[in-house]
Amino acid sequence: MRDPNTSTNEPTTVDPVLWRELIARGDYWFRVVSDSMAPTLLPGDQVLVQPLAQPAVPGQVVVFVHEGKLVVHRCIGERQFRGDAKIVPDPPVPVGDVVGLAATCRRGDLEWPLVFSLPLATRWARCRLRCGRLDRWLRRFLKGTLHKDR
Repeated sequence: MRDPNTSTNEPTTVDPVLWRELIARGDYWFRVVSDSMAPTLLPGDQVLVQPLAQPAVPGQVVVFVHEGKLVVHRCIGERQFRGDAKIVPDPPVPVGDVVGLAATCRRGDLEWPLVFSLPLATRWARCRLRCGRLDRWLRRFLKGTLHKDR
């Protein structure tokens, strides 16, 4: 297993084929640099990337190449991905740009498998966001309806 704290001869290109070859040689740890997957993954977390034998299924966390960078996001449908902290999905990702499956997360001394379902904190935040939007829409609708009768 590659130690994530040491420098190696990693490809300087973001060619998906080279990344898939690197991942196929053995366990590869990818360092998260953004908070788009919060609270599941935080900046500085390390993610174990393994080869993806079959196409990604909804719920899996995968690593793919997008706009010249490696991205780790959750699959929400066929060729559709989104960060847990985001509401808007990414543009469709070509199948050939997916380089591997994010299987395990390491944060400090803790290590755990990445699961198929969203964490409770993310589901709760999305529910509150949706309810807030619905509440605002309902208030505007009722306000407009009630004022029309006068």
